[in-house]
Amino acid sequence: LFYMYGERVGIDCIKKMTEFRYIVAAYAEATESGIEVTDEDIEAFYSENKKDIDTVDFRYYSVYYEDPAETGTEETSGEETAVTLTGGIITGGTGYHFSDNNYYRYGGGIFVDSGTLNLYGGNIAGNLCEHESDLSKNGGGGVYVKNGTFRLIDGNITGNYAGLGGGGVYVISSSSVFNMSGGSIDSNKANNNGSAGVTVLDGLYNLSGGKVINNKHLWEAAGWGGIYIDGEFKLSGAPEISGNTSTYYDTGGNIFLANIGKAGRSI
Repeated sequence: LFYMYGERVGIDCIKKMTEFRYIVAAYAEATESGIEVTDEDIEAFYSENKKDIDTVDFRYYSVYYEDPAETGTEETSGEETAVTLTGGIITGGTGYHFSDNNYYRYGGGIFVDSGTLNLYGGNIAGNLCEHESDLSKNGGGGVYVKNGTFRLIDGNITGNYAGLGGGGVYVISSSSVFNMSGGSIDSNKANNNGSAGVTVLDGLYNLSGGKVINNKHLWEAAGWGGIYIDGEFKLSGAPEISGNTSTYYDTGGNIFLANIGKAGRSI
């Protein structure tokens, strides 16, 4: 018993567990044999619960690419690997940790580690990155761009939360690019440094269209509502950036440029 169950498990405990197991098994067998489900029952249940049944909690999807140049089997055109999403909803994600320490959680909805992700439609909504004891290591509630390129052409990144910055989108490295020409980043929240909408600590953010609206930074410390830039920022076209708020800053809240002088770096 010691080697199988540990030193604190005695014979009486094993007997009780065995009795419970057989009682539960007998009950399950008796109950199952008395249930009859018809095709009409199944159709009625589906009709009443269609919304829940047809919704998928999309956790992780990895795309592996083998470079033909490395295998020597054929010539390569040099084109990058790309994944395109055109609809549906990505929801209920809680982040990916890429170290042995579970504190490090990033990308509640999507984690981009290489290649290109194109979002042409659908929703990234209701995802979060949070750790109860260390808020400083959880970014990108909706999308986290570690390397590669994320293109937002249409669709919505909405209602996501990050314990750190980037409730909507978090761009982290010099090899990261976020191109936004449409869609919306709307009503996301964050609870520590950076911003609730888009946080760019390094890399490039090209903003030429779409909306960054109604995002809210919650914590009563330095943080921004809409867009926080400590990398490169290129603004063109006529995107809408409005309604973003910060608990710490009672004015502005839409754009904060951290990598220039204090004068005029907030909008």
